[in-house]
Amino acid sequence: MSNAFQNVSRMTQPEAAFPIQPYEDVIFVEQEIESKTASGLILAGEFAKLPAGRAVAVGPGRTFQAFMDASGHTSAAVFVPTTTKVGDYVVFGRYQSGGEPLEINGKRYLMCREGDLAGRSADGNPLMVRVIKE
Repeated sequence: MSNAFQNVSRMTQPEAAFPIQPYEDVIFVEQEIESKTASGLILAGEFAKLPAGRAVAVGPGRTFQAFMDASGHTSAAVFVPTTTKVGDYVVFGRYQSGGEPLEINGKRYLMCREGDLAGRSADGNPLMVRVIKE
């Protein structure tokens, strides 16, 4: 096994306590929740959830396949590894195509594909992101 492939499989291992190993480019995100505003107001429900979180499990990547003729017998495929790693702080949009909320063993997570994420923290620190309603 080459060094590059070993690094990809090492980076995408889920946390020890997470019970699911995701397939393809599926990512499980533990969503950040803020319970108080700067002025001390306690938030409830949807207002407490921030459009950011920490990746707790990441799939290895996805294979994209293109058929070269109409019969479907000849094709070309390329494997694209995920760039998000376990522990990365990520940002996602409320109206993007993915982001299925799940409850696993009593904890809430967001399941999405890597393409549904808007980005990740450049320095590895937690993100404090809020949606601005104008």
